[in-house]
Amino acid sequence: MLRHMTLRIACVLFIVALVPSTVAALPVTSAQQAGQDEWEPEHARAISSEEGPQQEVPPVETRLYPLQHVGVDSAYTLAVSACRENDVRSGTGCNVEVMREESTLVVTAIAAIHERVASLLREVDIPPHTQTFHIVVLAATNSPSAPSALPPGAQQAVEDIRAFLPYDGFRVLDTGWLKTARQGHTTLTGPTGFEVGLRFRGNPRSDEPILVEAFEMNLREESYSPNGELMRSHRLIVETSFSMDVGETVVVGTSKLNGENEPTALVILLTALEPEDTR
Repeated sequence: MLRHMTLRIACVLFIVALVPSTVAALPVTSAQQAGQDEWEPEHARAISSEEGPQQEVPPVETRLYPLQHVGVDSAYTLAVSACRENDVRSGTGCNVEVMREESTLVVTAIAAIHERVASLLREVDIPPHTQTFHIVVLAATNSPSAPSALPPGAQQAVEDIRAFLPYDGFRVLDTGWLKTARQGHTTLTGPTGFEVGLRFRGNPRSDEPILVEAFEMNLREESYSPNGELMRSHRLIVETSFSMDVGETVVVGTSKLNGENEPTALVILLTALEPEDTR
């Protein structure tokens, strides 16, 4: 019995092998006629998934970003961070270069990254904060006296320094104003030849103190050489740094003077004026 069944199976396989190929396609035609319009061969589905339309890659373009106030290095760091942040999501490349002499960034990226770079630069490329300072130079002597016509803050500072300076009198030698966005230099208004340079950091419109990173006062001196040539030089009087609040007056420093008939010292007062007090 087993041999008989085996023989029948072999005969069936042999008959199928002899059927023309056009007959083997009949089931496909029958399936389509039966309403199976969605049917497609397996190999056709494979081709469609591999060679069909892919997700469109956004175009990359190059844009220039001229800088007005922010430093090139700071702007470069922000742009690179925007590139790294968006590269992970978009999978596209991004490149940032610097035209240092022109103070310009060159960014090559997709539009989404350009929008992020432009947004970051708008936040930082703004005019720096300005602050007006009032400088008063006092001469401290042993002769009792009090300076007149001082602003209240400076007058209070004079009263405070009486406690720790061995002088009884104070008189105004020179005054000056300095308005700067970051750093500046001025010559005081009197005939003394004092010159003041100052550099500060911070936002005077906030509640935080500002940092005077460098305060320097020099005495400009002139003399003549034996052949009559004018000689100019500068002598450093005070050089320091400190923090202060807007509206506050601080004693920047003191410097003893030589060549006077009585012991004399310079006392330098600096006031960071309130915005409404600026001239």
